[in-house]
Amino acid sequence: MMNRSYSSLDEIDEHLQILKLKREIYRERIKLRLNKTRNNFVPNIKSDLLQMLKTMLVTLAIKKIAAKLLRSPAQSQEKKSLHKRAAS
Repeated sequence: MMNRSYSSLDEIDEHLQILKLKREIYRERIKLRLNKTRNNFVPNIKSDLLQMLKTMLVTLAIKKIAAKLLRSPAQSQEKKSLHKRAAS
């Protein structure tokens, strides 16, 4: 930083006002960049979570269907008779 000499208090006040405005501009730039980053990041997380949830649900559904299809008729009859006995 350069040493600056001032000839009046008005010059000092003017320079301080300029520095204050520059600082406000930098703060606003940072806020804008943070908001842009947040807005880009959040939809990606949402879409990734939705995709993961869909995959989990499809996997679960396939397992349930496969279990029903692979179950032998004897096992099905056995389960039905167990349910009837439990209900009685």
